[in-house]
Amino acid sequence: MTIRGAELDPALKANHSSVMARNLPLSFASVRAYVDKTGEGTLGAMPKQATPLSVAKVKTAKPGRYFDGDGLVLLVRKAEQKPGDAAADPKPDRAFWLFRYPACAYGGCGPRSATALAEREAEKAKAKAEAGKTQASAMTFDKVADMFVAAHDAGWRSKKYRQQWRKALRDHASPTLGSMTVAEIDTGAVMRVLEPIWRDKTETASRVRGRIGAVLDYAKARGWWGGDNSARWRGHLQNVLPKPSKVAKVEHHAALPWCEISAFMAQSRERTRISARALELLILTATRSGEVRGARWREIDIDHAVWTIPAERIKAGREHRIPLSDPALAVVRQMAELGTDPGALVFLSRVSQLAAKIPREWRCCVGARPQVGTT
Repeated sequence: MTIRGAELDPALKANHSSVMARNLPLSFASVRAYVDKTGEGTLGAMPKQATPLSVAKVKTAKPGRYFDGDGLVLLVRKAEQKPGDAAADPKPDRAFWLFRYPACAYGGCGPRSATALAEREAEKAKAKAEAGKTQASAMTFDKVADMFVAAHDAGWRSKKYRQQWRKALRDHASPTLGSMTVAEIDTGAVMRVLEPIWRDKTETASRVRGRIGAVLDYAKARGWWGGDNSARWRGHLQNVLPKPSKVAKVEHHAALPWCEISAFMAQSRERTRISARALELLILTATRSGEVRGARWREIDIDHAVWTIPAERIKAGREHRIPLSDPALAVVRQMAELGTDPGALVFLSRVSQLAAKIPREWRCCVGARPQVGTT
C-alpha cells in the first residue's frame, strides 16, 4: 500500500516538521508512505534510535538507505544510464523520502501513528517536568542566594557593597527563609522577616525586601519555581506595609548655599592642612571624595593641565578625563612641592610623608616600645 506524501495525515506532517526546519532538499511532495505489518518491510529493520540526517548528508548521499528516525527513511537509487546518454552528462541519482506506518488492528494507520508520537512527546515533557520538580525541591533559599551572589559578584565594583549584600541576607533573611525551598516561600514567610524590623530599621528592611525579591526572581528565571514574587512591593507588599518614607523620614546632609561658596573657599585657602587642599580640589573639579583621596601623581599631567582617573577608580567603570582650571592647577602645584613620585598619593598626610623618608630597614623600630627585662 503506497500513499503519496500529499495524502499524509496533517498530524504526521507536523510531527516531522523538524525535517522541513532543517531545509532538506526533498519536500513532502516526494514522500511515500506504506503499511509495515511485519516490522521489517522492504527497507529492513529500523534502528532503535537513528541519528537525524544533516543537510549535507542528504545532498551527498550515495545510493542506499538512510534512516532519519521516527519511521522516516531516505532512499537513494542509482540512475540508469542508457546507451545513448553522453558520458560527460550522466543522469543524477534519484532520491525519495519514505515514511513507514506501524500496522494497527482497527484499520487506518495514520491516527494510530500520530497518537503514538503525541504520547511519546507528552511522556518526554512529563519526565522533564518531574526532573525540574526534583531539582527545585533541593533549592533552598540560602543555596539560591549564594548562587545569585556568585553570578552577580563580578558586576559589583564595591567590596563594601558585596559585604552588605551578604550580611543583610545572613542577618535578617536566612534565620527564617534559609532552609525553605524557594517554591515554599510565600507572602507570610516574607512578612515574618520584614515586620519585626520595618519600623525600627526601615532602610535596612527595605533593602532586605529588595534582595529577597532579587533572589526569588533569579530562581524563577532558572525554572526552580513559578508564580508571582512574594517579596515584590508594587501591587503586593505595599498593601500590607506602610511606605518606608512615611515611617522614617529621609534627612539629607547639610548643604552649603551656592552664594556662600566664594567665602568658604577663601577660608579654606587660609588653612595649611593637607585635607584643606584636597577639599579645595574636590570642589574645583566636582569629583567624588574617594577619587580625590586616591589620586596619584601618575594620573596628573601638569604640563597639559589634565587629570585622568583610570576606569578602576571610577564608579561608572570608564576612564574620566578632567581639565584642570587655573585654581585647580595651583592646588596641584602646591602639593607637588612635597614630591611627585608617580606611584605616590597626591594628598599624602604629613605623617605618611615623614614615614616614607625613613629607611625601610629602620621602620620596624620606629615607635617600638622597650621589651620587659631590657635596659
